[in-house]
Amino acid sequence: MVMKTILIRENQMHLFEEIEGNMVPTKQWMQTKYNQFNQELFDGFLPPCRLMTKKLAPKHLGMYSTISANPNFPVTRENIYDVAIPTIYLTTAYSAPEEDWENTLIHEMCHHYPEFDKEGNARKIDKENKGHGADFMNAAKTVSDRSGGKYTIHRIATSEQSSRMGFETKDRSFSKMRKIKLIRVTFANNGVSAEAFILTNSEIVAKQILNMSADKKILVTDNTTIVNSLIKNGFKIFSPITNNKAIYIINPAIEELFDKCRFIEFREDDF
Repeated sequence: MVMKTILIRENQMHLFEEIEGNMVPTKQWMQTKYNQFNQELFDGFLPPCRLMTKKLAPKHLGMYSTISANPNFPVTRENIYDVAIPTIYLTTAYSAPEEDWENTLIHEMCHHYPEFDKEGNARKIDKENKGHGADFMNAAKTVSDRSGGKYTIHRIATSEQSSRMGFETKDRSFSKMRKIKLIRVTFANNGVSAEAFILTNSEIVAKQILNMSADKKILVTDNTTIVNSLIKNGFKIFSPITNNKAIYIINPAIEELFDKCRFIEFREDDF
C-alpha cells in the first residue's frame, strides 16, 4: 500500500478552539451564568458556590460536591462556602453548544438547591434522597416552571446532547462503531517512530494500518465532534477506492485535540 504522509501546519489548528459554534466552558462563563440563573430560576436563593472547570471522567459533563459537615461547625447559609466547600465542576473534555452547558450548569445548581429549607436554614438530606432523588427532581421542576419549559433538567444527558458532544460508542466491536472512525497509530522506520492518524470507514483499511504499525495496535474513536470537525476542515477520509491514502502526522496541537476524546485499543485478535 502506497501512502502519502502529510504534515499539519500549526496555523490550521485555530479551528479546534471552537468547533462548529460549540464552546468549552470557562470559570468566568460559569460565574456569569450562575449569577444569572440564581436570580432567574432560584430567586437568588442559592448561596455562593465554588465554580471550577477540569477534565472529568468520560461522559461526565458536570459534578457537584461538598465535604462532610464538621459537627463543631454547623453549616449555615453564611458559612457554607468555607465549611462545606460546595463546588460545581464542568468538564473541559467536550465542546458543545452553549445551551447544553447552560442545562448542565443548572443541573448541578439543582444539587446545590436542596441544601437549605425554605427559610434558608441548612437541612440534612436523607441518604436515600441524595443524588437524583426527590429533592433534586423538585428543584428540576422549579427550574422548568420558572423558565416556562425552556430548561428541562434530566438526570442524565439526553441522546441529543450526547450526539452534539460527540460521545464515543462504548462497543469494542469495530463494525458497531459509527461509520467514520479516527485511527491513531505509531509507525517506525529505521529506528525512528512517528505518531499519525487517519480517517476511515473501512475495516479492511484498519486491519492494514494495524499490520503496518510499530507496536501491532491501533487506537480508535468514533467521536463525532472530532471526526466531523476534521472532515469539515479539509482532512480526507482514507480510501483506496478513490486513491486517497493520506496519513496525517500528529503534532502537539492535534495531540491536544485528541486528549478530548476516548480511544479504544484494537489488536489483531479484536477484529
